[in-house]
Amino acid sequence: MIHILLSISSGLLLTLAFPKPDLAFLAWFALIPLMIIASQKKSLIKLLLLGLLSGLVHYTSLLYWIIQALCHLVHLPYTQSLTIFCLLSVYLSIYPAFFLIFCNRFCNSTISALFLIPAFWVVLEYVRTYLISGFPWGLLGYTQFKHTLIIQISDLFGVYGVSYLIILGNVAFFFLVMAASRKTWKGKKVTWTRALTTVLIYFCCFCLSVIYGQYCIDSWDQHIQARPSASFAIIQGNIDQSIKWDPKYTRTSEKKYLNLSITQQSNQPDLFVWPETALTFYFQKKSRQSKKIKHFIKIMKTDFLIGSPAYIRNNSDQYSFYNRAYLISKNGTISQSYDKYHLVPFGEYIPFQEALFFMKKFVEGENNFSSGNKLQPIQWKNYRIAVQICYEIIFPYICRTIVQNNAHIIINMTNDAWFGNTGAPYQHFAMAAFRAIENRRALIRSANTGISGLIDPLGRVLAKTPLFKDIAFTVDACLIEKKSLYTRYGNFFANFCMFSIYIAVFLRLSQHFNQRRTS
Repeated sequence: MIHILLSISSGLLLTLAFPKPDLAFLAWFALIPLMIIASQKKSLIKLLLLGLLSGLVHYTSLLYWIIQALCHLVHLPYTQSLTIFCLLSVYLSIYPAFFLIFCNRFCNSTISALFLIPAFWVVLEYVRTYLISGFPWGLLGYTQFKHTLIIQISDLFGVYGVSYLIILGNVAFFFLVMAASRKTWKGKKVTWTRALTTVLIYFCCFCLSVIYGQYCIDSWDQHIQARPSASFAIIQGNIDQSIKWDPKYTRTSEKKYLNLSITQQSNQPDLFVWPETALTFYFQKKSRQSKKIKHFIKIMKTDFLIGSPAYIRNNSDQYSFYNRAYLISKNGTISQSYDKYHLVPFGEYIPFQEALFFMKKFVEGENNFSSGNKLQPIQWKNYRIAVQICYEIIFPYICRTIVQNNAHIIINMTNDAWFGNTGAPYQHFAMAAFRAIENRRALIRSANTGISGLIDPLGRVLAKTPLFKDIAFTVDACLIEKKSLYTRYGNFFANFCMFSIYIAVFLRLSQHFNQRRTS
């Protein structure tokens, strides 16, 4: 029974560390109960079940909003919404189960555990980012997004570096607990000397991270001040998802965006930014609605970045549909566009359609979207914008690839109305902040229902809106050319962790087979 409680407590502590309730300090201790289980002799099946239990507790309490998004806002039947949510939770729970098994089977000494356990956690997060469709929602490093000093290492190692540091702290504190309670690790007593050594190593790594963080803040503040800036009018229309795609409300929605934009005209912004699919019609068509928007832009005499569905018709008279961002120049002509690269499963397309043939499309407004095929910034005046549409901002490699192609600023256009009044919009916003730090770019965020705002290249939130408010405001953001180490070289740290784990597992298995051969 005690092991079940330990497993559940780890799952709950992990969830509590994320927004909301945003008790970030709990992340530094959350895995200790699981590691206590790992310190004892257990069968593989028991470890697997306890790890799955911890994962289920964590992911069902962290991602509960998925049911609401699928059922109430996408109008998927409740049984199918619940089925998808349960399947996703079970899939994600496999990762904590693997973590528990690795801790129990492959880390014999305290020092090897101190370095290999965080490395394995990073590997699990890295694999989760890419495997199948990829779902890197709720990586552990995101819990610290408000702690500016600590998270500056993201421009070296990505969010994975912050996750590593957190798990390093968990392991060090775990051995301190084991020494205080006179317990053993792999049959060896955890002495105070061993425990304090691990704490000292962790403390040194933590201090180095803080020192590096302060250095980054000082040096980048100077760089930001020396760089040119532009003003951006961010429009948060607050259109209810239940009426968003209803043709009866199209004019009402348009009018709201137009009126909100007019309120910012006196601020003379360089670019107006509307959210994802702010226009629910095909802006590319020569329709009365499109002409109205173009005429308005000509009157405003300012460039606009607007989200709208789009289509391409091929030679066989077949259509492909896209979630697109249009850059419209002040003379009312479309100058550039970006098609969403990574789509939302079951929201914008049905994955594994051959296997899930019985599921029809439930998303309002469009057929199955197709993915964009280019990760390129769009040209705006003398600068380039890395456009990220909604969900794809949670994928570090997507944002990094676009910024690597000489983007000066990141603009995240999103529609978080799907999430309702849950913790999801806050979690989504926290993840966006890391893209700013990793790539050292200011990040403009325009969300239909919030959270809209401005995040500077150091991850500091300079402007932020509440949820479900009609708001328009103008911010100044810097335009940067200098590339971070992460932007230039990518996930070398995560790959190094993967290589280290490969070597550790290979050596451990070789030792195991040699022992069996000699016995």
